[in-house]
Amino acid sequence: MNKNPLKCICDIYDISMTTLYGKIDFLYKQCRKFVAARERKLLSGMQLPKLYIGVDRQYFSVNWKDADDRRNIILYAVGSADNESGYVFSMDVNYDPNLNPNEIEERALDLNDYGVDAPYRRYSRLWLKRDFERKTKKQNAGSMRRRQSTVKTKRELEKHIIDTYSKAIRRKDIESGDEPSALIRLPQTGIMVHLEYSLYAHFLHLKRLLAGAEKVRFFMDQESGIRAAALAAFKTEIKNRTCDVFYVSINKEMTRDERQFAQREGRKLVKEYCDAHSGISERDARLHLLIERIEKMDEFGQWRDRWFTHPFPTLGEPEKKVCHLTDLGDYDIEHRAWLFNKASLHGISTYFANIRRKLSLLERPFGTPSSLGSKWYGYSPYNPEIINKLLLIHRVHYNYVKNREQKITPAMKFGLARGPVDPHDIIYGRVIKEPNARSFFFPPLRGSNDFLKDPEPGEI
Repeated sequence: MNKNPLKCICDIYDISMTTLYGKIDFLYKQCRKFVAARERKLLSGMQLPKLYIGVDRQYFSVNWKDADDRRNIILYAVGSADNESGYVFSMDVNYDPNLNPNEIEERALDLNDYGVDAPYRRYSRLWLKRDFERKTKKQNAGSMRRRQSTVKTKRELEKHIIDTYSKAIRRKDIESGDEPSALIRLPQTGIMVHLEYSLYAHFLHLKRLLAGAEKVRFFMDQESGIRAAALAAFKTEIKNRTCDVFYVSINKEMTRDERQFAQREGRKLVKEYCDAHSGISERDARLHLLIERIEKMDEFGQWRDRWFTHPFPTLGEPEKKVCHLTDLGDYDIEHRAWLFNKASLHGISTYFANIRRKLSLLERPFGTPSSLGSKWYGYSPYNPEIINKLLLIHRVHYNYVKNREQKITPAMKFGLARGPVDPHDIIYGRVIKEPNARSFFFPPLRGSNDFLKDPEPGEI
C-alpha cells in the first residue's frame, strides 16, 4: 500500500515472487471477509442521510507475455465514492478471472453464439475472440490514436463536451464504453467483460448497498454507458424523486498556477457581489450567482442537453460544467442551484489519485488507453487477475486503515467503524464486525474544498 515494487518487497524480506503472490491471495481473502461483514449493515438497510456520490472509470495497463504479440491489455474499472466522507463503495473491473477463454470459445461455437444478435447470446457479456478481432480490424491504429487524443486545455471544456457527444453518436451501440483498437489484445487467462455489463452490475450493487439512504445524487463523468446504467438501475427512485443523476465535466489539464488563479477569481466574484449589494450574506451572494448561471445555461449535443457552468472553482476542479440528466421540472430554482453547487467528482477523483500514488503496479502509464500500443511498462502487471485483488485490498485499506494524511478514516465518517482498524486485525481476522458501530454520519470535515463549505437548504 506504499508503492513498493513487488520485486523490492521480495528483496527486503528475502522471499520469492511465488511466496509474495501467495501472501497477496491470502490478504485478498481476508479483506473480502472483513469488508463483506462490515458492508452487510448496508445490505440490511442501514439508515443513511442524503448521499452525494461521484462515479467515474479508470483504466489499467497489463504487459504482454508473448514476445510475438506485443500488445497491451487494457482493463477498465468503474468506481464510486461518497463526496462527503470519501468512503469508496466499489471498484469493479471488466474482467472475469474465473473463466477459461478456450472453453468459453468452444461453448460459444457449439451454441452458435456468433450466429445471433448480441442481446440473445449465452455469452453476450463477454468479449469473444472473433468479435474482438472483427472490431479491431476495423480500427486503424493511427486514426484511433489521433481521435482519442482530445486534450482539455484551458477554455476548451465546451469542445470536449461536444466531442464526447459526437463520439457516442458514432458508436454502433451508444452505451458501449470500451472501443478496442488494433493496439490492444485480449487477456490469455480469464476473460474481458464488455464494459457496459460491468457498469450495470456496479449500479445494481450500489442500489442494494444504498437502500437505506434518504436520497442519492450521482455525479458522473460524461459517458453514455455510465448514464444508461444509472438510469436503468435507479429508475424507480428517479421517478419517486429520491435519486438524481448529473453529468460532470472537468478541465483537468490546467496548470497549478491556472488553477489557483481560477480559484481566486471565483472568490473575488463573491466578494464583489457582496460589496455591490450591501448587507447581503456570502451564502446569499453565492446563491444569487448560482441562479444567474442557471438562467444562462448552454445547450450541447444532439439532445440539446443543458449544461451549467460552475462559478466557484476549486484547485481540484478549476473549470467545471454540470448537466442535470433527471431534471423533471419539479424543483424550484433555489433547489436546483444548490444541487448544481454540490456537483463534484471530488470523492472518486481523490481515490483514483491515491491508487496511482500507492500501488506501483497500477501507476499511470504514459498515454491514453488507445495509444499505449506495444509499450512495456516496468511496474505494470503481467497477470490481469492481480488487479482485482490489489484494488480490493487497497479499498479496504483506504476506507478503514488510518494513514498520515487522515485524521479520521472514511469508514468512521460514514458510520461503519468507531475508529481506525489495525491492519493486523484484518489480516488475522480479529475484527470482522462491530455491532455497536454508529449508524449515522460524523459531521463532514471542513477542508480546502469549497463545495463542502457552502450551507444548503434541508430539502436538497
